[in-house]
Amino acid sequence: MSKRNCPQRNRRRRGFTLLEVLLVLVILVILASFAGVAIFRAYDQAKGDSVKVQVEMLNQACKQYMLNVGQPPQSLQDLVSAPAGSTKWKGPYLEKTLPEDAWGNQFKYEVVNGMPRVFSAGPDGVEGTDDDVPTKES
Repeated sequence: MSKRNCPQRNRRRRGFTLLEVLLVLVILVILASFAGVAIFRAYDQAKGDSVKVQVEMLNQACKQYMLNVGQPPQSLQDLVSAPAGSTKWKGPYLEKTLPEDAWGNQFKYEVVNGMPRVFSAGPDGVEGTDDDVPTKES
């Protein structure tokens, strides 16, 4: 072997081959996809937790309304502004306006057995499906 061939051989081994670079890129894409799925899953979980807190806050406001007025509100709007003819109303029971849930939908409200019930229809916005966010009692 001559001395001229050795430097050429060393020069070839200094860089990465295209196959090695592509393999590293594929591994990085796979790892990034796992991280992305985990991030979106955590984001969806956070939205659900946020809505649960909002539901409980609205239920507490309804209970405070009931303590003052003696009956459940006719609608969630009664928590923000006094209903016509109400003399016992001591609100507002919520600051500003009625909030929307994390998916941009209005909260649902009903009176069941004389008790107010606030809930969210969930991400699909359809009441009565598996993704609804109920109150703790429901």
